[in-house]
Amino acid sequence: MPVIKLKHIVSFSSEDPAHPADNLLKSETYRKWQCADPSEKQASVIIELEKASKINAVDIGKWKNT
Repeated sequence: MPVIKLKHIVSFSSEDPAHPADNLLKSETYRKWQCADPSEKQASVIIELEKASKINAVDIGKWKNT
């Protein structure tokens, strides 16, 4: 499966200082972005891609801080 290159973060709704939205741009496998408040019901991030691309699926996980 080809990887789409991410250019930069345009905007985000919220971020935890330890897990900022810019983490999504890192090339490592483990890239986590987290909201400032774990009880937030919705979150959004707008990412500019390197080039126009067709996206068939997005894998979104929910990580719970215990």
